[in-house]
Parts: sequence; structure tokens; C-alpha cells
Amino acid sequence: MLDATDPVVATRLVPELATGTSSTGTTPITLPDGLVPGSYTLFAKADGPGALGESNEFNNTRFGFIQIGPDITLAALSAPATAGAGSTILVSDTTSNSGLGTAAASVTRFYLSEDFNLDAGDVLLQGRTVPALDGGVSSNASTSVMIPPSTHDGAYYLIGKADATDAVPESNETNNTRTVLLRVGPDLVISAATAPARATAGASIDVTETTQNSGTGNAAASVTGIYLSTNALFDSADVRLGSRTVPALGPAGLNARTTSVTLPAVPAGTWYIIVNADDERTVTETLETNNSRALSILVGPDLTVASFSLPFTVAAGSTVSVADSVKNIGASTAGASVIRFYLSANALFDSGDTLLGERAVGSLGAGLTNGGTTSVTLPAGLSGTYYLFAIADGANQVEEASESNNNFLRVVQITPGS
Repeated sequence: MLDATDPVVATRLVPELATGTSSTGTTPITLPDGLVPGSYTLFAKADGPGALGESNEFNNTRFGFIQIGPDITLAALSAPATAGAGSTILVSDTTSNSGLGTAAASVTRFYLSEDFNLDAGDVLLQGRTVPALDGGVSSNASTSVMIPPSTHDGAYYLIGKADATDAVPESNETNNTRTVLLRVGPDLVISAATAPARATAGASIDVTETTQNSGTGNAAASVTGIYLSTNALFDSADVRLGSRTVPALGPAGLNARTTSVTLPAVPAGTWYIIVNADDERTVTETLETNNSRALSILVGPDLTVASFSLPFTVAAGSTVSVADSVKNIGASTAGASVIRFYLSANALFDSGDTLLGERAVGSLGAGLTNGGTTSVTLPAGLSGTYYLFAIADGANQVEEASESNNNFLRVVQITPGS
């Protein structure tokens, strides 16, 4: 609120103004000497001396805020994401004077906190001296900081505070801190995992995985579990297939093992093997959401068109012979099926395409192929570029590991019939 004690720092002469007109100007201002650094309000008052009689004397002022003096801030703070109790880490910071006045030498300190806010209960770790800084100047440094040996495993915050001793009068005393997350303790992850790409329901498979302690604290002995899932997300609906014991692991320690597990009698399709570290939750970790790794596995038979050929140019209404071979690329025997042939006006197979014929395909063991030829008759009255599809398991008789690889496409030029 503008009052009579506020000093006048500048004036400008406003010419006579007709109704509805304005006067715009720029006025240099000299701030009084001896102002204490801080946040001030700068008022502009029309008819400053009160010389004019106005219809309204209460709307003559407008104000803005101005920061006067230096302003020490922590412009940047970085530290490792993990640390061990008793370990030493390197903390880098940029302490800046974002104000206009010169800031005297100060101290930047680093604290360990269980929450985001700096308070009296936080542990002072280390500090560094910051030289005097002119306005707009920064000081960059890295400081060795030791995490107290008594620190328990868990998530913490490393808080840096510029002008930690409050030695510098500043224009803003509320922007001196910056915080980064620091996890202290072990962190078990599955750093690598392999399993067969295909398998038969009810069969045994080998799963090879590496359980690693990616944290900086020691991890006690644990259990890694292996699950079968309908998706790549680990949850309570997944079926546990087996497990194995993992010995105690120091920081960055790892242990690899191959475990044999048996798949249940599940339907053919795409499934997921999920490997989960610390499966029994016996280890207190810095991060509990990164313990699992998923691998896709195709279970059951899988029919595909291995080859398909026919003349490139054919006459409308004629009968042509098409040759094909169907292969079971899956891990289980595929029952008897048919391969069907469709004519399409475009390269997308859909319900509007015309069935030309089919041939029977006998039962096929894993990796085996069945070949044959089929005579198909093209519709009369056609001319131009068309597409002939060969569809393995065209009648959807076989439950397959993948239903998305049954199509084979050939382009055919149809000429008018004679």
C-alpha cells in the first residue's frame, strides 16, 4: 500500500491530456542508497502531487515488484542415483547469484533427508566454500560426500542449500535449496534372461537368467521365481513354474543359473515367461518395482505357407494349377487342416475376397512340410492386376501358437478371356 512515508524515486512531466488520450514515457530511476536486499514494491502514481481535481481520486496508482540485491540460488545439483551406507559419493553443484548486487563469500551445504523438505532433523553431510559472486555469476564444484555408516537401506533425498549459514542478505531467501533422489542399499534385478522361443504345452524347458545386485548395499540370499503369464506384466494371476536360490550378492554382484521348468497344459498361443528377482520379498531394496523381466514364448503348432507359385499372367475364366507347401514351424504336432486360395482386388485379405479352392493338408509334426498342387478356376469377365492369397489352416481347424502368419500373397495379371 502506497503511503506518505514511501520515498519518491523519480517523476516525469505529463502534458495536458484531452478526454480519452494518453501519454507514454520512459523514466530512469535511481534507487536510494542503503536499501536492504529484499523484495520491494514499485508504485507509479498519476497526478503524483495531487494538483488536479479529478472525478475519481482512487484509481491513480499501479504497482510492480522489484528484487533488490544479490540472490544466491542452487542452479544445479547432481549425485549418483544409488549409494551405500559408509560409501563416499561425488556431489556436483552450481551455486549462482541470480540477483544484481555482489554476493559475499558463502557456504553451500549438503544434507541427507528422509523427505523432500530441509529441516532440523536432516543430517549434514558436507559443505563447500563459495567465493564472492557478482550478479549473474556462478560457481561450479564437485564435493566428496560420505553417507553415514549407520544409514538404513531405503530411499532418501540429498538436499543442497546455497548460503547455508544465511550469511548473505538476499533479495529472496526462499529459493536456496535443490533436491535429488538418492537410494541407499541393494537393488536386485534380472539383468539377463533367455528361454526357448517355442515350446510344447506340458514340456520341460530351460530358463537361463542372471540375477544382479545393481545397488550399492549388500543383498542377503534370496529366491528368483519363474512364472508363466498371458501377458508381459507380472501379477498375482501368473502361474509359478519354479524357482532357485540366489546367494548373497555384494554391490554389482551377479549370479547366473539355468533352471528347468515344466509348462502346464495350456492352449496354443503366445505366452510369457516372467523371471522375478527376490520373489519372496526377503530383501529390503532401494527400488521394488524393477525385479521382473519377461520373455515371449510361442506354445503349440504353427502353420505357415512356406512356398506358393502360379503363372504371373492368366486368362479370366481359365483353370490354373497353383503349387504350395505348408510348414509347421511350431514346437508341437499340428492336426489335419486345409490350405485355401482366394482372389482379391487388393493386397488386404478380408471377407470380401473370393474363395477359388482348397486342398487337404495332413497332420504335420514340428518342423515338417506338406506340399501339393491345386487346380483353381478364375472368374470370367475380369481384367487387370489382382492378388491371389494362400491361407494355411484356411478353415481355422488348428489351434496355433500364432494366427498372424498364415497368409502368403502373389500378384497375378488377369487378361480378358477368349
